[in-house]
Amino acid sequence: MHMSLYPPGIADDVPNAGIGAQPSGVCSSSLFRKTGWSAVATVTWVSSRFVTSVAVARLLGPKGVGELAYLMWLAEAVSTLTNLGVQFTVTRFVAELHGQARPSEAVILVRWLYLRYLARLALGALVLGAIGTLSRDRSATSAVWLCLAANFVLQGMAAFYIAYLAGQQRFDVTAWLNAVASIALVLGVTAGTLLFGMAGALVGYAAGTLPHAALSLRLISRTRSHAQLGPELRRRCLKYGMFTWLAVIVSAFVWSRVEIFFLNRYWDTQTIAMFTVGLTLAALATQGPMLLCGPLLAHLSERRGAGDVNAIRRTFATATRLLALMLFPLSFGLASITSVLLPFLYGNAFRPAVPSAMVLIAFSALAFANVGASVVHAMERSWFIALGGLAGAVLSLTGCMLVIPAWGAWGAVWSRAAVQSSMIALGLWYIFRHLSCPIPLLALAKTLSAALLSAGVSYSIVSLASKPALALTLAVPAGALAYLIAVRHLKIVQPDDLRLLERTLEAIPVRFSAPVARVSGWLTAERP
Repeated sequence: MHMSLYPPGIADDVPNAGIGAQPSGVCSSSLFRKTGWSAVATVTWVSSRFVTSVAVARLLGPKGVGELAYLMWLAEAVSTLTNLGVQFTVTRFVAELHGQARPSEAVILVRWLYLRYLARLALGALVLGAIGTLSRDRSATSAVWLCLAANFVLQGMAAFYIAYLAGQQRFDVTAWLNAVASIALVLGVTAGTLLFGMAGALVGYAAGTLPHAALSLRLISRTRSHAQLGPELRRRCLKYGMFTWLAVIVSAFVWSRVEIFFLNRYWDTQTIAMFTVGLTLAALATQGPMLLCGPLLAHLSERRGAGDVNAIRRTFATATRLLALMLFPLSFGLASITSVLLPFLYGNAFRPAVPSAMVLIAFSALAFANVGASVVHAMERSWFIALGGLAGAVLSLTGCMLVIPAWGAWGAVWSRAAVQSSMIALGLWYIFRHLSCPIPLLALAKTLSAALLSAGVSYSIVSLASKPALALTLAVPAGALAYLIAVRHLKIVQPDDLRLLERTLEAIPVRFSAPVARVSGWLTAERP
């Protein structure tokens, strides 16, 4: 699971945002309310990223988008190989130390980690510079490589501060910072791309990180330089960071965008563009439902500590049903209107990406298995994820080497879908066989049937409508209505699902939660 990289923004105007500040209301605020603020922060940032992707596609065209996507993937790969698990470490141990009322040690820890993290960023920037110098591809100028390295450093600095805020559980601060960052990102990328092309786009991405990156420097100055970190805490941080780093590297082969490397090696940047726009829309389909997974690990770990294994099993079944209930219609529904939506957003130059994008978006429904991943972590079986990830990495690399040279983006799509499906099937088997958690197969089958019916309705409308705007205006509400009727008729939503949804809705404003509550009550023939 990846952390949000950079929502920069305002700094000194935010109360209690400084290093070592005691988070106000952390003890009194509920887990679901924190999840609500985290959801707001994530939605804001994801929305701005999506808007910028559309703007870049319109301004650079398929070839430029492919070149930019490859450069961004390259920076992401360097970050994965050099991050040493620092971001996850700062979140986990800052939260633990504040929970144990040891804020002074948290201050020392953050400074100790950040200084080493800055050295890692400098190393990563040098690696990117070396790649740019040795690269035989001259489509990217020296200015582009310089902007990429600068963006890499600023993005990393901002990511560390986001991880620190997460450790302090200041998701409200993160939400406000994301709002400001989103404006800077959209304006910076749009203006930069329009004026300076690819280099300007990278400068625009950096503009979205600059305020937050500057704010992160306060983490160094808020403690005495001679303060030392205790040896036991240092040992735990190093051990945790190393195992997390290895897990992230392994999982990157399955869940990241390793296919881009092979597409660049055997095909061209335009093929990369056709692949990445599908990934962008697939991510958009999953963001909303996946926000509900935020509190699961903490809740399940708490139940594990109390020895209440039965509660873990019940929560697994209920959360899996609820996540699938929201994720399946979004994934299949978005896939059904992709033939109209994708060219409408990105332009006709990206129309060849429609078939591969439809497959990627449809298979994004596999994200329902994230509930199971939380169960495995809570039951302290992380070794299984590491070993399974290693097997998935081998399968992913093998598939890419065998399929992509001949089939390009289309092969990359099906290789990715096959590997991820295999990994999820393995995980569900392990959860059922070794953790004794029953899989709600009947509910999943019913939900899948309702989602496919809904997608069929919307696909029929977009196939018959003559104008894109009219097709989307009719297809979306018709598909949604068909899905709701099917869910009610098949009696998919159970009382346990409704109660869990009501607890989650407590974390968001009433103006948004009330309509959802009324619909969910109608689905179960109960009054909310």
